[in-house]
Amino acid sequence: MSEEEKKKIINATRTKLNSEIVKFIFDNPNKYTPNGIVEEFRDKGANYDIVNGIIKRRAELENIVLSQKEVPKMATKKQSLKADRKALKERELGRYNEHNYREALAHIEKLEAMVDFKTKLGKSRRPHEIKPSQNKGVDEATVLACGSDWHIGSKVLPEQVQGLNEFNMDIARLRVDEFFRNIVRLADKERQDVKITDLVLFLGGDMIDGALHLDTIMSNEVSETFFQAVACQNWIESGLLLLEKNFDQITIVCKDGNHGRVTHKIHHSSRQGNSAEWYMYHNLAQRMPQFTWLNDIALHTYLPIYSGHKGGRVIRFHHGDTISYGGVNGFYTYLNRRRYQWNIARPADIDVLGHLHQYTPTKRWIVNGSLVGYNPFSVSLGAEYEVAQQAFALIDKKRGLTVNIPILFSK
Repeated sequence: MSEEEKKKIINATRTKLNSEIVKFIFDNPNKYTPNGIVEEFRDKGANYDIVNGIIKRRAELENIVLSQKEVPKMATKKQSLKADRKALKERELGRYNEHNYREALAHIEKLEAMVDFKTKLGKSRRPHEIKPSQNKGVDEATVLACGSDWHIGSKVLPEQVQGLNEFNMDIARLRVDEFFRNIVRLADKERQDVKITDLVLFLGGDMIDGALHLDTIMSNEVSETFFQAVACQNWIESGLLLLEKNFDQITIVCKDGNHGRVTHKIHHSSRQGNSAEWYMYHNLAQRMPQFTWLNDIALHTYLPIYSGHKGGRVIRFHHGDTISYGGVNGFYTYLNRRRYQWNIARPADIDVLGHLHQYTPTKRWIVNGSLVGYNPFSVSLGAEYEVAQQAFALIDKKRGLTVNIPILFSK
């Protein structure tokens, strides 16, 4: 067949696809079958019906009759559909294999990165020598020690609290002595890293148990309020003599509690004037004027520490009997609300208080524990069990409140 005849046949086809198929047949004589042509042009939309039609048209235009041997039997529609499904599955399998191949490549890259990291880590330089610090005591801090809720005069029998505690006048004296000794011990431990010369001692109230209720009057070892105060004063004075030898400057913040009053109900305007504890503090201040005493008649005492420095803090001291305890959140809700209200009048960074017998130090407050420990009233109240403990803290000149440690007792 001449080239001119081939062009006539190609031009006689109706579509571009058909023209491309016919040209492919002419360019590849005797090297094709209908199946092969379909696979070659499948991406362009070719199927068995189209290819069979082109082969027929070519035979008509060439005016020849193709033998069965020369032209394979044309595929039926059923065979064409089956072949299309097979090809679709093969394409889907190809995409699945390609996805797995990509995942495998990504995993290989991760493994290579891990191997590379391990190699570099193995070739890393030797660690440099870190020498111990020689600048001991360069920074400065003030000790804050809290003594409250001693309840001197009360008595707790082990059988009243399932053997979890015992308290009487002898144990009280031992714990008070240990309280002052532990202040010195903990301060010496912190002096390894920071310079400490000053102490703020908080005597936060309920130092004595008082004579508020018939129940305690009948059960206390020492029932008379002023006898309790005399013993407590002697023990505090002994402790201050020890502290005097270990600190250059001692500031003592005094707050009366609700147990030391001599009235049936709490007085607000004449509270301090009716408190045996306030008189005990006043007497101690007269006997030991070498210390700085803050024993005012306000509900709150404000004390700035390191004022003007980065770590400076204003501390608000109070006994804590204006804070209710109860509800799901315990005293947290009440204390937060009171702090917000009080800070409107005069801001303070930290509240320090007792009364609640639950040692709870945070950045915003320090709630002191108790010296008396777990007692029958705690059991009846459903209070959480807590051992006898008091609060020890550090106010750093640069960093503010940095250390909170409970002062624990051996007895």
